[in-house]
Amino acid sequence: RDRDKAHPLVQVGEWGVAESVLRPAGKVRFQSRSIDVVADGAYVDAGSPVQVIDISGNRVVVQPDPAQEDDPTDRP
Repeated sequence: RDRDKAHPLVQVGEWGVAESVLRPAGKVRFQSRSIDVVADGAYVDAGSPVQVIDISGNRVVVQPDPAQEDDPTDRP
């Protein structure tokens, strides 16, 4: 059902920035809105870009930007 994929503040495919560590739940800022989200199976550091991949009712699921995960400059 398409209406199950609707959320009043965000859409699937939209990008935001994690305001808190997502472990896996936390907050993400989408433009000027802060939304409660759940990360898709991974911890995400605060400040990381994430993308909405699924919406089910009020549950917004995000995943981190794969380019950020593969960045070797982030590793010690």
